Amino acid sequence: MAESVRVRLVIPATGTGWTVPRVTVEIHDVTLADAPSICVSRTEATDVAVPADGAALDLELAAPTPEAGHRYGLRAHGGAGDQVAEGDLLSTVAVPVLLDGSDRRVDVPLTLLR
Repeated sequence: MAESVRVRLVIPATGTGWTVPRVTVEIHDVTLADAPSICVSRTEATDVAVPADGAALDLELAAPTPEAGHRYGLRAHGGAGDQVAEGDLLSTVAVPVLLDGSDRRVDVPLTLLR
């Protein structure tokens, strides 16, 4: 059983340094394809400075006890509010995560929404 999951958010270069007001990373139970996923763990960082050439942000999330037969995935969002908006950072690909302790670090590429 994993006690935590280490996540590295890969933030793209924008050509201009900036500060992201809030970055949120969540682990979701994505087992049921025809139902909304359930957030099982969440962490956030505030006022994240991003240099013009991009950055990597390391965070750690508490890992829930995995349920047999369930699948889990990571989601990340960086921006000023809870709603996704132009100029936000967002994970746009499925990022599976194992909660059995075998994932030493999970890399999550972020996309700047334009």
